[in-house]
Amino acid sequence: MTSPKISVIVPVYKVEKYLPECIDSILAQTFTDFELLLIDDGSPDNSGKICDDYATRDSRIRVFHKQNGGVSSARNLGLDNARGEWIAFVDSDDTVGKKYLSDLFMETYENPDIIVGGYTMVDTKGKKGTKVVFEKTVLNITSSGVEFSVPGSRWEILKQVCVGGKLWRRSCLNEKIRFESRISLGEDQLFYFTCLSNMCRIIASPTTEYYYLWESGRGSLTTDAKLRPNEELLLAQKHECIISCLIKKWGVPKRESRIAQHDLIWTHYNRALRGFYATGDFRKGKKLMSYLYGFSGGFRARQNHPKSKTGFLVKWFLLVSPVFFTDVFFRAMKLLNRQSQ
Repeated sequence: MTSPKISVIVPVYKVEKYLPECIDSILAQTFTDFELLLIDDGSPDNSGKICDDYATRDSRIRVFHKQNGGVSSARNLGLDNARGEWIAFVDSDDTVGKKYLSDLFMETYENPDIIVGGYTMVDTKGKKGTKVVFEKTVLNITSSGVEFSVPGSRWEILKQVCVGGKLWRRSCLNEKIRFESRISLGEDQLFYFTCLSNMCRIIASPTTEYYYLWESGRGSLTTDAKLRPNEELLLAQKHECIISCLIKKWGVPKRESRIAQHDLIWTHYNRALRGFYATGDFRKGKKLMSYLYGFSGGFRARQNHPKSKTGFLVKWFLLVSPVFFTDVFFRAMKLLNRQSQ
């Protein structure tokens, strides 16, 4: 059997409401040389049955049923069984336009390792919102330096951490490059940065045919504080290490790289911070708070007020007072909760 050009991997879990529309949008592609891998991650609803039903209608569909292990383990199973030269990921509650695969595949003739496309936000009523659009960009990383066709494009490419809207050369994803199955938040960002560290030619495409479903509460941080903060901290530190190496390899200017590190890592450290305070571990929370304001607040204060007395006061306020007042606030809240019980 001839291998398809593209393997589309869709992890599936409790999405019976959205799954048919997702699958239909993929099967409606103008580019037809692909296989569709539906990975049922132990869904307790009818999602698995829907996958099997579609597989009887289209020979390009292969369905895999597994015990629930999270989105990372589902995507990894798809990677292990993919036969295509290129890999595309689509979340099971998202959809894609008819030219999604053709627009991305058109860029493969320039021999990239990955093609990074944009996306369009869509609400549950189908109303389109914000678009992320790239200017056509080619980024080459060689032993002698970095060549890029559009100034500033490195930072824009770094920010697009979701795995959807991209086409990955499968040969660049060796057995060691997989999603971290122990985490369920930030796994796509970690995978993306790890891949970029091993790639030498990157193309940004102006396509926005990936439609990212947004609904209130989706991806909310309201439940993040319930996660194990020590694991969140290790994840944040791992992110910081990979990003630092990537920025150095790409030759990102010092000032730009510092801002990039802050913006890309802050969310993960913030989840760990909220977790420490939520679980009453004030010592670790205070220590991490000091580090974060030294990393971001102090940097921005020095950047904006390098020599003035005002700059010194701003730096002190950003670096010291938030640590103190945040610590006092969480301690007071915990005391009030105890008194009310």
